[in-house]
Amino acid sequence: MGRAGSRGGEVGLLQKASAEAGLPGYEVESWFAVLAPAKTPPEVVNRLSAELRKIVESEAFRKKVDEQGAFATYMDLPTLAKFVDQELAA
Repeated sequence: MGRAGSRGGEVGLLQKASAEAGLPGYEVESWFAVLAPAKTPPEVVNRLSAELRKIVESEAFRKKVDEQGAFATYMDLPTLAKFVDQELAA
């Protein structure tokens, strides 16, 4: 079993990244983000961001995500904005 991405399993699962499994250059990844409507008050955006960070960085969440063959990374607002811009430009 392997992952169709550049990273293998992180919690001892017997999963390899595609290249390690004999498929160099094969990579499929998807991403998800939580977005708020324009003009959402900054204090609401900041609170939502802080709560999402707690969840994404919790051991229970990381374990569950890894069990599903995925990984999660928290990005602060400027980092996420830059990432989305790069993805849309590709």
